[in-house]
Amino acid sequence: MKRRIAFLTAICMATALTGCASSAPEQQTTEAEKVTLQYMTLADGKVLEAERHIIENYMAKNPNVVVEITSVPALDTFITTLKAKFAAGEEPDLYMFQAGTRVREFAQAGLLKDITDEPYMASIHEEDKSFNSLNGKVYGVPMRYEYSGLFVNREVLANYPEIEIPTNFQELMASCQTLREKGLENPMILAGKSINNVAQFDFQYLACVISHENPKYYEQMLDGELKFTDEIFQEMFDKYGQLKEYVSDDALGVDDDEAIKRFIRGEGAFWVAHGSEITRMRELGGDEFDFVMVPTVLQDEDQDRTFNCGQALALNVVESSEHPDEVRALVTEFLLPESSNIMATEGRVMPAAVGAEELPDACLEPCREWFNSDKKMAHADLIWVPGIKDVMKEITQKWYMGNSVEDVLNEWDSQHQRLLEANPDFVKNFERN
Repeated sequence: MKRRIAFLTAICMATALTGCASSAPEQQTTEAEKVTLQYMTLADGKVLEAERHIIENYMAKNPNVVVEITSVPALDTFITTLKAKFAAGEEPDLYMFQAGTRVREFAQAGLLKDITDEPYMASIHEEDKSFNSLNGKVYGVPMRYEYSGLFVNREVLANYPEIEIPTNFQELMASCQTLREKGLENPMILAGKSINNVAQFDFQYLACVISHENPKYYEQMLDGELKFTDEIFQEMFDKYGQLKEYVSDDALGVDDDEAIKRFIRGEGAFWVAHGSEITRMRELGGDEFDFVMVPTVLQDEDQDRTFNCGQALALNVVESSEHPDEVRALVTEFLLPESSNIMATEGRVMPAAVGAEELPDACLEPCREWFNSDKKMAHADLIWVPGIKDVMKEITQKWYMGNSVEDVLNEWDSQHQRLLEANPDFVKNFERN
């Protein structure tokens, strides 16, 4: 692939809304010695600014290199743009995109560099490496975690000193019952109008209970040995039904913002939700609002508790890059502890590298040790056949509206089979444990 070697005085960020940024300081390196790296990222906003900060640090240490940043913050547009660049021979040297299935897709096509033995892999948690692997080789660098759990309003619980933050499902139900008896009628918050939140119970349970107890459950589904209509999935909805008893009757009309407002006002003490709600929680409740997110408590026994925390994004090194040394140095820069702290404090996201000290928000303090443990369970949908996730969310909302568990699971199963039949390559290329 033909690469440009030129003197540049700007880092360009190609987004739908912004153009090129400010000029860089004068360099001592001659124009002929300059190396340009192309970096493509899904980031925008604060996260993009944090990535740019890290890249500026890298360029200050490597004055012979200029990194051009292309930001494409929409998933569909990113994948279309990336594939078009590969087809045209204009692929970036490295890019930041979804971890897991997407990494394996491009590795399978021979487009990514095998980074298994790269020195910077020492900065990756051992248990995280296999998620971006194909045939025993690693092709993606885990960069960012996404996480879900139980949000707890500590200002509410401060009024009930006998109630501690629950650590399992039975304790959660007992706490809800005690709060109801003491006057808090609906201790559980739910944004039933949002298919994303109404399905949070399902997705956390699938990751932290079903997948934890049987890591090969999805392989068994692909092989026809297990179906969504089987007992383990019925048990999940049985538990969801127990939790539903403590949710307000008007939950189906509640969107995310209203759920957050109710949580802040203390109309409920608990909320099963995704970590992405934290940003809006702070916007509406302020830094002084006292709440925490704790790892999922949907399991029966404390010793079986896990943290629904998985890799969201991975850094991918393109096989055809003509500048392997410069790329290696840039990946190393991204993985430095100080770079991780930049991502946490400026980008407000949780870095996945070893040595990260800062958290994106103080409410995550109860999760600190879990981020560095081997009890992290990736989001269940990251290994599913494309398309099934949103279908399952919509069908879960039907259950909440009154459809029977039997009808819901039958529809889950039939839609799953339809998508598998439409995508035979997915089954063929599925990376088995």
